[in-house]
Amino acid sequence: MLKVQKNKEQLITEILNLQVTTSILNNIDDVLWVKNLNGHYVLVSDSFARRRGHTADQITGKTDFDIHPHHLALQYTHNDHLVMDDAKTHLFLEYELLSDGSEQCFEVRRSPVYDVTGRIVGTLGVSRDISERKRLESDLLYVSEHDALTGIYNRRYFEKKITNLSRQGITNIGLLLWDIDGLKIINETLGHQAGDKVLLQVARLLDKLVGARGTVARIGGDEFAAIIPNIPLTDMETLCQQIDAGIRLINSGLGDIPMSVSSGCATTNLTRENFEQLFKRVDDAMQKEKLLRSQSHRSALALTAKEMLKARDFITEEHGDRLQKLVIQLATAAGLPAINLNELQLFAQFHDLGKVGISDNILFKPGPLTPPEREEMRRHSQIGFRIAQSIPELAAIADWILKHHEWFDGTGYPLGLSGASIPAECRILSIVDAYDAMISDRPYRRALAPAEAVAELKKYAGRQFDPELTNIFINMLGV
Repeated sequence: MLKVQKNKEQLITEILNLQVTTSILNNIDDVLWVKNLNGHYVLVSDSFARRRGHTADQITGKTDFDIHPHHLALQYTHNDHLVMDDAKTHLFLEYELLSDGSEQCFEVRRSPVYDVTGRIVGTLGVSRDISERKRLESDLLYVSEHDALTGIYNRRYFEKKITNLSRQGITNIGLLLWDIDGLKIINETLGHQAGDKVLLQVARLLDKLVGARGTVARIGGDEFAAIIPNIPLTDMETLCQQIDAGIRLINSGLGDIPMSVSSGCATTNLTRENFEQLFKRVDDAMQKEKLLRSQSHRSALALTAKEMLKARDFITEEHGDRLQKLVIQLATAAGLPAINLNELQLFAQFHDLGKVGISDNILFKPGPLTPPEREEMRRHSQIGFRIAQSIPELAAIADWILKHHEWFDGTGYPLGLSGASIPAECRILSIVDAYDAMISDRPYRRALAPAEAVAELKKYAGRQFDPELTNIFINMLGV
């Protein structure tokens, strides 16, 4: 009687265990299965069956060759044998191609199954779909190795590529470096979108011409590099000529804004010269080329800035000439050192340089500006400051360009300076420029008579204008 009772209890326990096992199998996201030594499925989860488009009963008793393509069945059978031969758990990455052409990746843990005597009687598999994780990892890897703007490789990948070449035993390499000159002035005058477009065009050109032979990367804001294994120096020189031709074509589409690209190239054998030495040699060559062409390029920038200012401002040759003449007269009468007079003339000519970066809709608006438009117009002093800093001939007057709209009482812009903290050159120009503007016709008003303009200067002396310099100027005019 006790034996029967015990058998009943064992049977109930086994039934309960089976129910628990079945419940677990049918409610887990991971795919799970058990196979015997012959590779027949003896237990599968519902998730496994659903993935195959069958029920668990339809799969039980079948082998991989019954439910998978032949190449996958061979792979899975091989993995099972590896697990049983080693008598330990193995982790596999297994891939399956879906009907829509996409690929799924599974992390599969296969383990041996033992009977009560410790003999291996089959395998247990647990599979988890990690396709999304793999896609995220791939996206993160792409972001970490590619330049966000141009899509070509970044400096991090470039440095890794150099290390990999050394590990592969590749010793003969060619290195090319490029540096875009004039990008800053493009950004300031045409906007950063125009500058980004130039970077994109250069990157595409380099990537296209270098192609599969090597690796192109953006290694700095306006710097690019390429490394090409086993390339003869003659081929490198030909490649540089092709790139120069492509750069000229890009430059021709920029209109009035000149751009040039300095470059350097060399080949080496890494057994005789390490990469750091090669990089320095090529960078030195690039810097020498930049110095050789810098003078003509700088002059071109200054001339271009002058032409753009004429095209986008109300300044005429006559107005410019009058400004230069009057500021020199006032500066001399005020006792300004003669050493500053040449720069003061340049300042009179370029003080409104930043207007090249202001929208035509605002710059040429016939009526009053709205508050947001006035704020945008005020930006021209800061834009002019940044442009002047990028042009060596104008760098000395950049600070004056920034401050030429400061008022004597501190209510000007952009810094709110007052009194003697405003450079004397700016205080001189503000008086002369205001006077000449008032006696000149503008699209939105007629010119004032000289006496009326002088009355306005007196009215704003001590507020907008330096009162002492205003008196000197009025006496100088004799109006």
